[in-house]
Amino acid sequence: MNTYEAYLKNSEGSTLTIEEALEIYSAMTESINKCTLEDKLDFWNEFLTKALAYTSIRCKWETMCK
Repeated sequence: MNTYEAYLKNSEGSTLTIEEALEIYSAMTESINKCTLEDKLDFWNEFLTKALAYTSIRCKWETMCK
């Protein structure tokens, strides 16, 4: 069964823990907050929209070919 615990034990390469993902997200939000470009919020919203679309597709990969 696919669980977070099973994911962390995956031997197919390195895994990204929730804690590591939160560190990356925090660094990204800190960086965008320091940005002085006028359209930074448009960029950030577009980035989040595309990241969510990718996540949706990625979550379906396991069952797409079955």
